Amino acid sequence: MARKPTFPAAIAALALMLSACGDDDNGGDGGSGNDENGTVEAADAGGNEDWPDTLEFISIPSEDSISLVEEYGPLLERFEEELDVSINDTQVTSYSAVIEALGAGQADIANFGPFSYVLAADTAGAVPVAVAIDGPEEPASYVSYLVTMDDRADLNGIEDLEGQRVCFVDEVSTSGRLYPLAGMMEAGLDEDAGDYEPVWSGGHDSSVRSVINDDCDVGFVYDTMFDVQLSDETDGMKVIWESEDIPSAPFAASGDLPETMVAAMQEIMLEDFNTDVLAEAGHCDNPEPGDDEANDCSALIPGGAQWGYIEATDDVFDGIRAVCDITEAEACDPD
Repeated sequence: MARKPTFPAAIAALALMLSACGDDDNGGDGGSGNDENGTVEAADAGGNEDWPDTLEFISIPSEDSISLVEEYGPLLERFEEELDVSINDTQVTSYSAVIEALGAGQADIANFGPFSYVLAADTAGAVPVAVAIDGPEEPASYVSYLVTMDDRADLNGIEDLEGQRVCFVDEVSTSGRLYPLAGMMEAGLDEDAGDYEPVWSGGHDSSVRSVINDDCDVGFVYDTMFDVQLSDETDGMKVIWESEDIPSAPFAASGDLPETMVAAMQEIMLEDFNTDVLAEAGHCDNPEPGDDEANDCSALIPGGAQWGYIEATDDVFDGIRAVCDITEAEACDPD
């Protein structure tokens, strides 16, 4: 592939798209969009004769080992009730397996990382439905951190990684591989030349713990995992680099599903599935976004997000495609 200009320049347009995405109407006005029989208006408008009776949902488990059923159960139950379908859920161990299942017609809906979504869209026909955010005015983006131990006085930036053991998550992780690889290339580090030793941890939490256990000198991890989910384990650690903004992970559907059905799913996620509406409907007590146990409505939102969903469009992820052009990462071209 032809090399693009520098990493920051290539994703400048992405920052603008993310900003615009955060300003979209997020359906947080409490309207459910349901008719009196409990089925979404989108279904009635477009007809549902061609809708399947069963959907296959596939996902990798969350980083903190919450089960798939526990994390996505409330949303899947809402789909079953309002779309009049049964949903089978399957847990796999990697985003690559999710992509394969979607491409083979063995999955209908899935959650993705941003990079794995791009691969699924470009190779398996996935279409974005919605992205989860932490608040109605919060951006639909996050960043990758490079972390190490406080006592590593020799490590203060991404440019200091020559000769170090570097924990990545896996080949198709956006914040655990793709954006870090671009940052390291910007710093003049060449993996093929042996400038550092890549280590594959298999998970963001595992990258952090590998650094703590001295199996890696540094590790890449997404911000919320480090700042919130593992906050009780990260005393004595420091952040020495962070990436440019990355678009948030989308919930996606197979392009083979009827468009009316995908639209109905999106309507449920945007209008019915945020903490304000869930509290108003009596499903929980505290609509205030947050990660505390008292924020019981946030606990119903999958993927660690604290509020709800906004619309996702494919062009928001063009910045990731640009980073693929920069890095020429093997995972960007699975064929």
